[in-house]
Amino acid sequence: MHSFPRVSFSITYILFSVFIVSGICAQDYQVYWQQPEYILSPDDSLFLEQLEHDTFQWFWEKAHGSTGLNPDRSTETSSENNLISIASVGFGLTAYGIGAEREYVTREQAAQRVDMALRALLRGTMARDAQGTIGYRGWYYHFLDANTLSRAWNSELSSIDTALLLLGVVFVRNYFDNPENTLETAIRDSATVILNRVDWRFMRNPNNNGISAGWNPESGYINWEYRGYNEALFLYLLAVGAEVNPLSASSYLYWKGSYRYESTGYFEHPFITFAPLFGHQYPHVWYDFRGIYNDELKILGDKYDYFENARRATYANRAYAIANPRSWPNYAENDWGLTACDGPKNFGFNGYRARGASAPGVVDDGTIAPTAAGGSIAYAPEIVIPALRYMKEKYGAKLYTKYGFRDAYNDSVNWFDTDYIGIDQGPIIAMIENYRSGLVWETMKKDPVIKNGLLKAGFTGGWLDEGSAVQNAMLLDFDYKLMNYPNPFNASTIIHFEIPKTQHVTIEIFNTKGRKVASIVKGEMTAGQHVVQWHVPALASGVYWVRMQTSSSVLSQKMLFLK
Repeated sequence: MHSFPRVSFSITYILFSVFIVSGICAQDYQVYWQQPEYILSPDDSLFLEQLEHDTFQWFWEKAHGSTGLNPDRSTETSSENNLISIASVGFGLTAYGIGAEREYVTREQAAQRVDMALRALLRGTMARDAQGTIGYRGWYYHFLDANTLSRAWNSELSSIDTALLLLGVVFVRNYFDNPENTLETAIRDSATVILNRVDWRFMRNPNNNGISAGWNPESGYINWEYRGYNEALFLYLLAVGAEVNPLSASSYLYWKGSYRYESTGYFEHPFITFAPLFGHQYPHVWYDFRGIYNDELKILGDKYDYFENARRATYANRAYAIANPRSWPNYAENDWGLTACDGPKNFGFNGYRARGASAPGVVDDGTIAPTAAGGSIAYAPEIVIPALRYMKEKYGAKLYTKYGFRDAYNDSVNWFDTDYIGIDQGPIIAMIENYRSGLVWETMKKDPVIKNGLLKAGFTGGWLDEGSAVQNAMLLDFDYKLMNYPNPFNASTIIHFEIPKTQHVTIEIFNTKGRKVASIVKGEMTAGQHVVQWHVPALASGVYWVRMQTSSSVLSQKMLFLK
């Protein structure tokens, strides 16, 4: 089992100064309002452990039996649901690793489930056909029929939902990292195939470099691109950080060009706004934004990061509930949370809708979703934990069952959802684990796709500045690039390199004594990205170096071969 430092979240706040979080979260931040110190009590710890376990059980027990893929939703007692949400699968893959780490299941059980799911994703047909296909050009349809592994509901080829799936794939590629375990090696190999076959340029609008919301075989592209701010922050970071067919940094510039910086009327401190809390939560599930900065954040302070921004969004959401301008009977300091969720539509209210109140255009019909608070625990534990405990205690079995919180409730009409929704369950378990141990964040940092995407998008500081000079040179030099994955590896590894112009390229492998043991590439190569696989001959286990030499650059990368 992996060993991650357990986090003590004893937080001290000083007005107009900085706060310090001990352990893994030690960073300096500017804070702009004063809150009392929050200390995790023994009862809090027991509550979080129970909630994390129960939420995991939903992903584990409600997964499709023969594929391991996760449904869009289910009730507590519903039989196997064949309607798969690929976004739910991304959260499910992440949950499987968390379950292994917490010993809710064994590591072997989790690996078997992940392997089953990845094989299913690869087994489906990728083609342009409207029916009988799982996706096209590496992208997946939003909803799938688990029995046929093909498009369901005539759903779109979804960019945002595929990206959520891919983040789960990146997580398992790095969590199951034992080079001597054949099952875990198979997981890494399958994950790499899924990641590298995505044609990111297929979803790019060439007129503005934005990423389309999706594509349909019957009608073509959805005439709308994601622009900030919303949850698609992770979509653009994945796109520019991809090892194969990435987008240029100009796509990220398009994304952030429409940000709004404002206060809400209920919360005085400005932030980059997006009303439903899921838009602030999803990127933080897999990306550790603590103490890393970008130009679009500097208008709010030199040390302002997306972690602080999500914290402000959470406080603004709660502040709206406390103000309660529509006089809902239950809204209060511990009864809050507007985000995308189900609703009591049969009462004349909204059904499933993105609710929120931190930007113009309030959507509020009195419906609260526990995931709105639960997914914010890492950056606002002092208001989230009391709220979640209050909800469980006040509403009891109407809201909380063996699978944790039901999706939503509306106290004004005594309505409690019967469903659990994968994309709402996911932030709860993942962000609780990030709060408790940092597991998901630390695992994701191992993958070059994550770090490369952040650097290419202009992020600096914090953990991005860590690592060897060779690693940083590779990540920062975007004209020439050399990396291999997996690393460590056995049997074979994939070598990825990029050159800015057509030229002669030599790629060779050396042992630690400087003796050449293999020649991988030798000859003229065209500009762009290239991928080659090196099948290791009869060599001893140990450290080797892959070196790329061109007419104007030499790059080297250390590799670890384990039989």
